[in-house]
Amino acid sequence: MNSLIRPEKLSKNIAKYLVFKFYFYGDSITNLRIQKLIYYVYVWYLVLKRKKAFKERFQAWPIGPVLPSIYRDLKSYTAGPINPNYSSIENEKNLEELKRNLGKDLLEIIDKVFEEYGRMSAFDLVNLTHSELPWRSARKGLEITEKSSNEIKDSDILSFYGEKIKKRK
Repeated sequence: MNSLIRPEKLSKNIAKYLVFKFYFYGDSITNLRIQKLIYYVYVWYLVLKRKKAFKERFQAWPIGPVLPSIYRDLKSYTAGPINPNYSSIENEKNLEELKRNLGKDLLEIIDKVFEEYGRMSAFDLVNLTHSELPWRSARKGLEITEKSSNEIKDSDILSFYGEKIKKRK
């Protein structure tokens, strides 16, 4: 990661890169869908690299894992597609700068998440996260629509997704 970029902007840069990728491949992305994809970027970076992609923590909202700063940043789009201009990528130079800021390791994970989960709808992704232990554990004792700022624990992520990797080997 480029040392000039502020760590709190890293999640926003992941969002920008995902918006760019979706539009580049002729698709669009909503706030709901991007939340889940950034969550899986965080998950797989943590599991595979054994370090956090960024410091901000995901909260277990009724709609699944949410990164509050990205939600606030994109809430003006409501349920509609995020404008491709959000990515701030106007040319190859902008794209290369964004990639450099993300770093090779993180970029690799983002691209893998895009390949693995990118074709899934927002609601498929919500259903998937709802079926997985880290979100369910953070929501324990709450009604399905009850608001919550409970954080999803890294230990739950490492345990649950780490087991998934062991089963694949």
